[in-house]
Amino acid sequence: LFAQVISWFTFFSGVRTFSNSLEAVLTTMALCFWPSSVGKVCDANRPLALLLAGATVMMRPTGAILWAPLVLHELVSRPSRLRFAFLELFPIGLAGAG
Repeated sequence: LFAQVISWFTFFSGVRTFSNSLEAVLTTMALCFWPSSVGKVCDANRPLALLLAGATVMMRPTGAILWAPLVLHELVSRPSRLRFAFLELFPIGLAGAG
């Protein structure tokens, strides 16, 4: 038991497990709030979904593989592209970068 408690691998793998779980929870929450026509579980709240998605991408940049197509589709399909880009994407991106 003592060897397990002081092992460096326990600290390495324990932190990784928690970060993977947190990323999965944040991604699930963001997908729940993402505006979609398929099955309504949560009320659509795109700014909250973008904020949660930004947090997952900040935790692990490979999360952008999931979010880039969704955001690009939303950007292309919106009639008010500039409003979406400058009033929702840009401020959340600045908050994540700063």
